[in-house]
Amino acid sequence: MQEIWGKVLAGEVARPGSYSLRALDVLRALSRTEAEAFQRFRYLCMDQGWVIKLARPEDHKEFGMSMHDLLALREAGLVVDSEVLSVKINVPDAPPNPDDSPLRYNGKVVVMRHRKSGSITLSLAVLQLTQVGMQLMRLVEPLPNMAYLRKLASGLLPVRLFVGNPGDTFDAFQEL
Repeated sequence: MQEIWGKVLAGEVARPGSYSLRALDVLRALSRTEAEAFQRFRYLCMDQGWVIKLARPEDHKEFGMSMHDLLALREAGLVVDSEVLSVKINVPDAPPNPDDSPLRYNGKVVVMRHRKSGSITLSLAVLQLTQVGMQLMRLVEPLPNMAYLRKLASGLLPVRLFVGNPGDTFDAFQEL
């Protein structure tokens, strides 16, 4: 918690108003257990501020997120269940340009491709960070959890998942 507060204070000194009063209030009331759960949630979080739910709720436990943790994060005002998110996946004849991918995950680019030619629309259920959660997300160093992405890929049967670094060509991406 001291490290988190140090980052907040440094951010406020560098750019006053970086964090809302509500974010500072939530952070003030956050317990160590909640802060640790938030850090684990952050490691599963897409840069857009949401975690794609795995096929079974208990699958998240494998990555350190129990139902109790999720409820605690909701009560703390950091996470809400969002509406079902619809992601349209276009599969061109040539490999896609990774820079066009809307998915960013902890410093990585994630590209989805349909296993057949054409395009499909996926509806993915997510857990969404609140505005306060989005502000506090910046305090946790992004750390990609490739096992989570592999588990996610195994549940998206009509889709192939590829991951790589920003600026890489698609040939350099690894299929999960």
